[in-house]
Amino acid sequence: MNSEESAQTLETLKNLRKTTNLPSSQLCLQVIKSIPCNTRGRSIPKKQVVALEKSRMETEKEKERADEAEREKEQLAEKFAATTEEYKKLEDRQRVNEDRYEALKSQVDKLMLLQNPSQNK
Repeated sequence: MNSEESAQTLETLKNLRKTTNLPSSQLCLQVIKSIPCNTRGRSIPKKQVVALEKSRMETEKEKERADEAEREKEQLAEKFAATTEEYKKLEDRQRVNEDRYEALKSQVDKLMLLQNPSQNK
C-alpha cells in the first residue's frame, strides 16, 4: 500500500468513525479487512480484539447509565428537599389554624354563656 492509499484509507476510517457508532475494530474489518493491532510483536486474534472492543463499549454504556442515575438521584434529592419544605410549611399552617380554631371556639363558648346564663348553672 503506498502513502496515497494509506492516507485515503485513514481518511475513510476517520469519516466512518465520525458517522457511525461501530467500534474501531469493526471499522477496520470493514475497510481494510483486518485489525492492525500488534502487542510485543505478536498479532492479537480478531476474537480478542472484538471482545475487548465489546467490553470497552459495555463499560462506556455502564458509565453513561451511572451518570444518568447520578443525575436522577440529584433531581430526586432536590424534589425531596422541596417536598419536605412544603410539608413543614403545611404543618406550621395547620398549627396556626388549630390555634385559631381553639381561640374561636373559646370565644363562641363565652358568647354562648353570655347569651344563656342559665346553662352555666
